[in-house]
Amino acid sequence: MVNNLLRMILTLELLLLSMSCLAGRTISGEKSPAIRLKISLVGGSCVGKTNIICRLEGEDFLPNMPATWGIDFSFLKRHVHEVNGRQTPFTIWIWDMPGVMRLRDMARYRLQHSNGVMIVYDITRKESFEHAQWWFDAIKSSYPFLLPVVILVGNASDLARSDRQISRADAQAYADKNSMEYFEVSALKNQGVQEAFDALVSKALPQVLPNLSADFVIATND
Repeated sequence: MVNNLLRMILTLELLLLSMSCLAGRTISGEKSPAIRLKISLVGGSCVGKTNIICRLEGEDFLPNMPATWGIDFSFLKRHVHEVNGRQTPFTIWIWDMPGVMRLRDMARYRLQHSNGVMIVYDITRKESFEHAQWWFDAIKSSYPFLLPVVILVGNASDLARSDRQISRADAQAYADKNSMEYFEVSALKNQGVQEAFDALVSKALPQVLPNLSADFVIATND
């Protein structure tokens, strides 16, 4: 019964998002640019995915953040400046996927049509790195022909070296083996979060802007 209820909740969430897409508006009701980039954050439970998104939105870090049980959506408006003077507005749709074990299959299904994926783990929790490897395998199985852009992110870099359970060298080696960029960030201190996200968006953007020039800058819509 619990699984059926969760499926109903996820279905309603996706229905709301779909209605928003058809109307060309964000959930807040603002007009959304026609060009949309889907970025998904995946990883084990309580590794900091939601707080990473909070930082991207300019919000404060939320301690004791509960595990995500549904799928949360966020929208960021950006525009691209190209060297030829062209400016193109676009919207980044950020999907915060649940890391709870029983919801993995549903979350994996929701990965479809992602342009970029950020796999997040906690450098102080060895099992979360194992979950990250599971997620990469899930992405490969979901995209048998062409993978989205995928990066690996180790969160909690602010903690003491003695707390670390996964060395930077081991994480980097795994990322290199699987052709991923690797970043270490601190959602708590808001260090490295924007840099990792910008790198992912920059690599994924040509999927929705195929004629994008080689040199471009992504800026907020201030």
